[in-house]
Amino acid sequence: MSTLADRIERRANAAAERVEKTSQSTLDRASRGELVETEAETARREGQEDEPAAQFLARIQAVREKNITAKPKHRSQACRSAE
Repeated sequence: MSTLADRIERRANAAAERVEKTSQSTLDRASRGELVETEAETARREGQEDEPAAQFLARIQAVREKNITAKPKHRSQACRSAE
């Protein structure tokens, strides 16, 4: 017959094994990004569209090109255009 101390020890060992398995499982899930919502998921949940990177970069490039053509390159050109 097992003593109370033996039963407590077995339960403690079993609990320690469950903790180890849970910790490993949590680390595995974290490394796969399963514990937090992605930006795309957040955007969908909030009813926003997730813009593809290529489209975003093209939009940035268009704004830059517009800003470059709208501004004079040198100060002297700005002075001449004001005359």
